[in-house]
Amino acid sequence: MIYHDVAGRTGLLEILSWARPHDSAIERAFCREYLDRVPGMTADAFGNRMIAIGDQPHVMWSCHVDTVAARGGQQDVGIDQLGIAGLCNGKAGMSLGADDGAGV
Repeated sequence: MIYHDVAGRTGLLEILSWARPHDSAIERAFCREYLDRVPGMTADAFGNRMIAIGDQPHVMWSCHVDTVAARGGQQDVGIDQLGIAGLCNGKAGMSLGADDGAGV
């Protein structure tokens, strides 16, 4: 399922719908889909993504894109009546992944 905001941009729910175990094929696919498409994004030999914003940046942001999910792949995410995102039909080994998925 693909989620977009009113302007057609990728939304937070779409990002959260990716279960991304560390160093997995799904984590690498997530980086290709969401990070590598950003103009100016570069990657080092370890897979770290970097981008400089402005001529003389003085602030560094850091986040990780892996989640604690036991297995990778798509998962159903929704918004409840209070406006809070969460897993739909979550099971053991699944994770919302909102740790830094929200920062990405």
